[in-house]
Amino acid sequence: MKGSRVAIALGRVAEQRQDFDKSLLECLTKYVHGTLLKAPTLDILQSIASASGNEFSEWVLDGLSPAALDKTLKAIDPHSFKSLTSTNKLSHAKDLMFGRVSPKPRPPSARRIPGQRSMPTAEILKLGDRNQQRSELGKLSPAQLKKAIKDHELYGSSLSKKPSKTELVEHILAVLDAGWPKTGSVLDGSRY
Repeated sequence: MKGSRVAIALGRVAEQRQDFDKSLLECLTKYVHGTLLKAPTLDILQSIASASGNEFSEWVLDGLSPAALDKTLKAIDPHSFKSLTSTNKLSHAKDLMFGRVSPKPRPPSARRIPGQRSMPTAEILKLGDRNQQRSELGKLSPAQLKKAIKDHELYGSSLSKKPSKTELVEHILAVLDAGWPKTGSVLDGSRY
């Protein structure tokens, strides 16, 4: 027997016996919240709404505890969760479920403005202003910083095995402060 047929049969029994209806409702509430909303996504909520209609969909959300509602909203719309008050969380979840609103997109990072490009590393190394050098080096990824250390021979052997981005930036600035690039001959250090 399929689960849908069992549900229909249980519904018929529950219509005739009120005591069974109450316990069935409690059991189904736990089951629905434990399975459908265990790892909630917007697709799951919208598929519930489209497949089962408004009454069931609202019952699903109305039955959530405040903690479960918070968990659901954090998973579905994490960027607008902090701006929601306790009174409008449920209505926002329903609006998301029925497609009346969309999740708020991730705000742009304060550190990196979209479209902002960093200078080439050779130009950064030639800058005279230490604060501007630090700022420009901070825009580079750790992989780009490692490549700059290797390409410009900035004594990368003194770094740890897995240096952080801050460590890479500070290393480059320390090498520049120490007088890099040193002018010299190919024969420096040679006996001849």
